[in-house]
Amino acid sequence: MIYVIGLGFVGLTTAVGLSYMGEKVIGIDNNKKIVKKLLKKEIHFHEPYLKDYLNKAFKKKLLSLQNNIDFENKENYFFVCVGTPSKSNGSVDLSIIENVVNEIVKKIKAKKIKSKNYIIIKSTVVPGTLESLEKKFKECKELYFASNPEFLREGYAWKDFISPDKIVIGSKNTTTQNKV
Repeated sequence: MIYVIGLGFVGLTTAVGLSYMGEKVIGIDNNKKIVKKLLKKEIHFHEPYLKDYLNKAFKKKLLSLQNNIDFENKENYFFVCVGTPSKSNGSVDLSIIENVVNEIVKKIKAKKIKSKNYIIIKSTVVPGTLESLEKKFKECKELYFASNPEFLREGYAWKDFISPDKIVIGSKNTTTQNKV
């Protein structure tokens, strides 16, 4: 199953874009107001074309939305599209990403999940982030990390997602890279 965590500019475009490609997607955002608006087919930012394709995704039942991370014991793909604000010293604050991964790890342990779970970071991060996450969550053998940075321009996000001029996927694990 495919999950997109964070339904802002990047996450919603990713969720709708993957469903447009025929994938069944669950979009997750902990902001209940955002999910409520999206369920009413109201987008909380301006992006041409996105509302039409959001409506199509709902009609085809390829996109569903929820506020909490919950998943089953099967191969799962988590596209993490959450904020990475700058700290006062200029470094990147990865705490939101770490919290998302920690929540996934808690569910894996609580449900005794044995399937493979791929964490795909789409958020803006610095080199070495995947290695840091792998090290921090190394006890969870069911997790595999990859990076898939976004190259979306505001006002052109839908076109950029559907017809990208480049797709970058990185992982130390070749199997993970090929799966993603």
